Amino acid sequence: NFFINDMEVDPNSLKEDDGMTALHLAAKMGMAQVAEVLLSNGADPNLRAGDGQTPLHLACDVGNPYVAVCLIRHNANTTLKNRDQHTAFHLAFQKGHTSIIRLYMRSFFLDG
Repeated sequence: NFFINDMEVDPNSLKEDDGMTALHLAAKMGMAQVAEVLLSNGADPNLRAGDGQTPLHLACDVGNPYVAVCLIRHNANTTLKNRDQHTAFHLAFQKGHTSIIRLYMRSFFLDG
């Protein structure tokens, strides 16, 4: 929180080369606690990187259910598609990430 609050760092600032935010990197690296701090300090879970990937796409692509749950709890849109027209959960299905698939199925049956 020190860097975000005291240094007035924008948690939604983009890296110029790939359009990723700190939240994208936390999701890609499986850093759920960092993702939680960023989200609690205003990071947007639905910002897209240059390839259309959201942080949820990255969490599902690498198979990290802890980050995925964190993002969903902070209102990540599960229906957004990347440049290849895949949702985050589609990526999890493609890669066989069973923990993410179970998470998706549970939320589908609870919501639907």
